[in-house]
Amino acid sequence: AHYLEVDEIAIDRNGKVIVVAALAENGCRRLQFIDRESGRMIIDREYKTNKIAISPDGKIAATSYDDMAIVTPKSKNAGLVTIWDINSGSIITELREHRLDVRDLIFSPDGKYLITTEHDMDGCTYAWNTNDWSLHGGLASKGHSLAYNSDGSLTAMVGHDSAMVFSIPDCMPYMLMEKCDMPHEPYYVSVTFSPDDKYLIVGDSGSGEENEEVGLIHIFEVNTGQLIKNYGAHTDSVDFLDIHPKRNWLMSGGRDNLIKLWNFDAMISAKSDAK
Repeated sequence: AHYLEVDEIAIDRNGKVIVVAALAENGCRRLQFIDRESGRMIIDREYKTNKIAISPDGKIAATSYDDMAIVTPKSKNAGLVTIWDINSGSIITELREHRLDVRDLIFSPDGKYLITTEHDMDGCTYAWNTNDWSLHGGLASKGHSLAYNSDGSLTAMVGHDSAMVFSIPDCMPYMLMEKCDMPHEPYYVSVTFSPDDKYLIVGDSGSGEENEEVGLIHIFEVNTGQLIKNYGAHTDSVDFLDIHPKRNWLMSGGRDNLIKLWNFDAMISAKSDAK
């Protein structure tokens, strides 16, 4: 397929199906499910998608609807999360508890829960039971990005200048990360756990100043919430963070069009302290 712009892409753990949200050549935003081996298009429909998540067993996809025209909770598709059967491309159900656009969604490692978060002023974060798609619990807290720890017992959520960890499935706050005393107010946009779950790694949007290392990576201790390291990473927003589960190599992707690879062990052992 040919796209003018790819907004989001996901692939199931077995590498069988690719889910793409993109701007097609005809100018329409499209959602496509593609069989990787045959190239067969399972579905190809006009659909504005903000985020995609695929269940651990590869059978279900969850998408959040994205429409820049949505400005009020009364809008028809405000906060819409759609649950899809990947093999058939059919809609299983629609979740409409959110009032405004959902900024991120993730499945728990065991596939039992879907976590969704919105980022308006009075945003909420919800946990859904994937057996019947009932609302299991929630937090009166807005978020921009979500991440699970290795065993799925904790979820990290970042948004604006706050980073927190809460427990699953009861959605109880576990730890609020320490506030950063920085030259620019941090706006957190990405998050991941270290493989040993001891540290929370957070990327911010930077100050917007050019030619300076202003997009920062912040490292917190999960159990104490203490900020232990800050690293100048990119000259713009640090929109992506992920870490190898065994080798402790951290990858960061920035809006400055750079991808960087970091030795996380060296980052932790460095003598510089957080400021």
